[in-house]
Amino acid sequence: MLFRSGWWIWVLAAAAGFSHRKQAALADYYRNLHLLFLKGKSGSELENSVQLKEKYQTLSWKNNFIPKLFDTFYIKYTEVQENETPQMQRMMQVIHEKYGENAPEWFRTEFRTYSLPLMKYTNMLSFNTRVIALFVSLLINEPWLYFVFELTVLNGMLIYMKMTHEQFCAKLSCKLEGEAK
Repeated sequence: MLFRSGWWIWVLAAAAGFSHRKQAALADYYRNLHLLFLKGKSGSELENSVQLKEKYQTLSWKNNFIPKLFDTFYIKYTEVQENETPQMQRMMQVIHEKYGENAPEWFRTEFRTYSLPLMKYTNMLSFNTRVIALFVSLLINEPWLYFVFELTVLNGMLIYMKMTHEQFCAKLSCKLEGEAK
């Protein structure tokens, strides 16, 4: 079916793959930020590129080839996440400057209140929703529908999730900055 569909299916697939990369990166990032303020550092895998680069510099290609190769790609992945979330980066910078590693409890509570409704979107942008959509499109023998689903429904979720997240991060940054004055 895919080979008989023509060149357009490959363009659609490539666009869906590019979208998937961004969707997965941001869903993962937002989920880990939520877990950071829910469970603390031990319950989250949130990392930043500066710390990753420092670790990377301590590894040698000769003695740590596989970890260094992995970190090469992981640093780029993390930089994409950071570049896509400027308001979140600003908020985290304010927290770090004013409170070190421990955000105040009022902030953690308010952040989780804003963030919790978005967690359903991080979950929908993960594996299960994709597999269901792919399975249905293959079951009805229309695989191109999966790519359209990826580009419309899942990108719509991504845009909503990112805009909402960036808005409340900006709002919380202002509150944090105002509190210290």
